[in-house]
Amino acid sequence: MKLNYNDANAPENYKCGKCGAHGVQLMRKYQTTADQADLTCRDCIAKERGARVQVLLDDQLSDWWVAAVPTPEVDTFWGFTSVPMEAVWWFRFLPAYKNQPADERKRLLERRVAQEISSAEWMIARAVERSNGQEEAKWREILERYQAIAPRIRALDGGPVALDVGARITSEDDCPAVITQDEVTGAGVVGVTFE
Repeated sequence: MKLNYNDANAPENYKCGKCGAHGVQLMRKYQTTADQADLTCRDCIAKERGARVQVLLDDQLSDWWVAAVPTPEVDTFWGFTSVPMEAVWWFRFLPAYKNQPADERKRLLERRVAQEISSAEWMIARAVERSNGQEEAKWREILERYQAIAPRIRALDGGPVALDVGARITSEDDCPAVITQDEVTGAGVVGVTFE
């Protein structure tokens, strides 16, 4: 079986080892091999802890839980820092937990992609500032890939994508990239401001 990261479906064997949940984000303990990985859904992790798992799109939880993102061959999992962008977004498009409302999932995805776009825009501005054409080209390609995610989010329920107006990413130089609202269309527009 070959996993297509552009397909929102989870492989047949991508199931929680405790409750059997399928088609949701699964976590595994950091530094475990595929044959040792105990795939666990956020609901079961929360049950073990006696609390509700914080519903974020973070790919890492405390206690060394990380996203269990299968390789295309579905025979092992990507190392936490080695997951390619298309596989990261495949994981993020899965519901974070069982019975997650579609509007909540969509809102979290919109916020995350807006932050990623904002960050890429900031990196482009820094590359232009330093006259680094190679770095600028790399970040423009990354930006285009993030912008291509918006139609997939829209397809979740057929509604418009509303980028999180006012989301801020702060750089190491404390120069934030800001998403503002276009006065004519009302759409989210990414811009870089240096305060």
